[in-house]
Amino acid sequence: MGFGSIIHETPDGYIRREARSPEVRAAFERQLRFMPWLAQILPVAVPMPESLLGNALVYRRLPGETVRLERIAAHAEALARNVGFFITALHSIPISDGIAWGMSTRNRTEELISCFEASVPLLSQEDQRAARAWREVFSGPDRRSAIVHGDLWHGNLLVDMGTGKLCGVLDFDSAGVGDPAWDLATQFHVGTEFARRVFDAYPYRSAELWSRAEELFQLRQFEGLAWSAHHRDIAEFEESIGKLRAVGVLPALPRKF
Repeated sequence: MGFGSIIHETPDGYIRREARSPEVRAAFERQLRFMPWLAQILPVAVPMPESLLGNALVYRRLPGETVRLERIAAHAEALARNVGFFITALHSIPISDGIAWGMSTRNRTEELISCFEASVPLLSQEDQRAARAWREVFSGPDRRSAIVHGDLWHGNLLVDMGTGKLCGVLDFDSAGVGDPAWDLATQFHVGTEFARRVFDAYPYRSAELWSRAEELFQLRQFEGLAWSAHHRDIAEFEESIGKLRAVGVLPALPRKF
């Protein structure tokens, strides 16, 4: 289960993703149109929606296992290279083609800045000061110059764990015209070393893009904070604050001895 949907697997090999909001259902409607087109272009398997039943997007289960952090080390180099190739293929698609097939043009960076503004007042005074100091040096608006996945973290990757080969990519709810740094930012979930390996396999890399990916990864943590506040999920709220401390947006707590 993610922030946007609840996932069910049926005995006959289908996945049903239940939208948890009208916005996610609208994303499902877009995917009915653009995913068959996108599947012909990308180098790995992606969900091929067969129907939208009520709030549920239905597609056949893809082969492969969802990436688990504890099992990445053995195949980190091959997987990072595969992820870099996938990102390159996606970002090479003409933006005009994506728009013609109904892909979103919403601004993900601005959406998460809104999450920042909504959630910062809920923090302690010390954490509010740290968060606003971080925001003052944030580099600015979205560089929307590519077709992006938008949520390409390891939980949306399917891998052959015998070889480390990337064999599928899931969840295109956030796909559309966006900042190419977003698809590199999410690689930091696995760690800086893995993110660097993906970055090295990406031909359009630059020092500015790396820095941008680092700060978008920090911004990403406010999505969970805003979601948990809206849904009054205390455990998720505390976990999100911990993530903001871990990425350096909020000050680390004093160590206990």
